[in-house]
Amino acid sequence: MKTKTIITLLAFALLLAACNLPGAETEGQVSGPDAAFTMAAQTVEAQLTQQALLNPPTATPEPATNTPPPPTATQASLPTVPVVPTTGASSSSSASAGVCDRAQFVTDVTVQDDTVLAPGASVTKTWRIQNTGTCTWGTSYSVVNVGGNGGSLGATSPVPLSGSVAPGQSVDISIQITAPTTNGSYTSNWELRNPSGTRLLGFFTRIVVNAGTPAAGSSSSSSSVSSSAGLFAVTSVSLSSSGTCGNFTVTANITTNREGTVRYVWVRSDGATDTILKELVFASAGTQAVNYNWSVAAPGSYWVDIYIDDPNNQQFGRANFTCTP
Repeated sequence: MKTKTIITLLAFALLLAACNLPGAETEGQVSGPDAAFTMAAQTVEAQLTQQALLNPPTATPEPATNTPPPPTATQASLPTVPVVPTTGASSSSSASAGVCDRAQFVTDVTVQDDTVLAPGASVTKTWRIQNTGTCTWGTSYSVVNVGGNGGSLGATSPVPLSGSVAPGQSVDISIQITAPTTNGSYTSNWELRNPSGTRLLGFFTRIVVNAGTPAAGSSSSSSSVSSSAGLFAVTSVSLSSSGTCGNFTVTANITTNREGTVRYVWVRSDGATDTILKELVFASAGTQAVNYNWSVAAPGSYWVDIYIDDPNNQQFGRANFTCTP
C-alpha cells in the first residue's frame, strides 16, 4: 500500500514539472531537467518523514530463550547436629547396670588416716573395698602404688588379690607399711586395677611420724600406734531415712572431735555420686545433720551412703529404704 502511494506521488510531481514555464532562477532553486527529479525526491522524502512520525517503528522483541536466570547467592547449608537427650540421675541406674568392673571404697579397717607412728614402726594397713560391678574379681586384679610423698611406705607393689570377689561382695586389702625415720606427715596413694591395667578405684593412707611416740615393745606402751586425738577428724556418722515413694529424705548426723571443715559426697545405689564436694564447717567438737532428697518412684529397694572425703577418707554406714507404691 505504501509503495503504490509513493509511485503515484512521483508521477504527479513529474507532470507538474513538465507544465512549468522557464523563469528566472532564485537562490537555492535548482533549474534544468534535474529540477523535476529533485522536487519529486523531496516530496517523497517529506512523505516518508510524515509516515515515520505518524507510525513510529516499534522495538522488535528479542526471541525467547530457555536460559534460566543466574542463581542467587544462598547461605551454605550447615551440618546437622544430632540432639542428644539429657538424662537425670534417676536414669543412670540402667546405664550403670551393665558395668563390668566397678569398685567402691567402704572403710579403713586398720590404721585410720593421720594415725601417729614411731619412726620406723611397721604396721598392717587394711582397706575394705566392695565390688559394685557385674564381673567377678580374681587374682589377676591387683592393688598398685601410684606415688605420694611417702611413696609406698615400704610396702610391696603391686599386691594381687588373694581370691575371687563376686559382685556385691567386699574384700579386705592389706599392705605392710613402715613409717619413715623423719618426723612429718606422709601419704601413700594406691589404685585397684583390673587385668588390663584399668583403674577401678583410688584410695590412700596417711600417717604422722613422731619421734616422741613409744615404739613397739616399749614398757610405756604396748603398741607403736597411737590415737591422733589432737587432729581434726570425723569420729562417727549415723544415717536414717524417711519419706515415701517419690520423696525420700536421708539424714546423716556427723560428729567431729574438734573444729574444722568436713568435705563429703553422697553415693547412691544406682551408681550416682556427687561430682562436687560439699562442705560442713564445725566451730567446735559436736554433731551436725545434713540431708539428701531422692525422688525415686519406681518400686524396689534403695540405699544412700555418705563418703567423708576430708579429713577421714572414709565411708560411714548406709541408709536403706524401700519404695512400695
